[in-house]
Amino acid sequence: MVKKWGKNGMFLACSGYPECKNTSNLAGREKEKPKETDIACNLCGRKMVVKSGKFGPFLGCPAYPECKNILNFTVDENGQIKVTPVTDDEEMVCEKCGAKMVKKRGRFGSFWGCSGYPACDHIVKIRGSGGAARKNEPVEIAPDVVCPNCGKPMIIRSGRFGKFLGCSGYPECKTIVNMKKSAALAAKPKTD
Repeated sequence: MVKKWGKNGMFLACSGYPECKNTSNLAGREKEKPKETDIACNLCGRKMVVKSGKFGPFLGCPAYPECKNILNFTVDENGQIKVTPVTDDEEMVCEKCGAKMVKKRGRFGSFWGCSGYPACDHIVKIRGSGGAARKNEPVEIAPDVVCPNCGKPMIIRSGRFGKFLGCSGYPECKTIVNMKKSAALAAKPKTD
């Protein structure tokens, strides 16, 4: 076994990795007990605890896996934990099952997720947080840039690697262009 460093600190791992994936806590290192808060779980009433995940700290229900409720939080100047309120004024309802939608944070940014998860896994990505635009938001057409394959106007879109131009004829035409290359396309004369 060799010492390795991971997201939760030092641990022991087999030197024969990847054939052997055995790991263990370092001797004398005990797992920290989650810090209990005065905030009650809005699903089961137990006091929420501070947990840490790959996206940072969050409030989780101590009754996990029976209750899978989680909440985002902030710490004020007095060191008090405050639940992060939903910033949007609208009440969102799941299109699939009619349950309330909850704002969540994931690997690609913030999104609305159905409170009926895991029975209903419907999500709506929030524009500007690394995710795709909502269906009802207006599209932004790139001025003077047309698709090199079909001649339709190009639309400015967002993806996990940033903004890019996509053909407005999608899904028939799946042409995409890097934003840096769009200046070269705009300079080309339009052919009809």
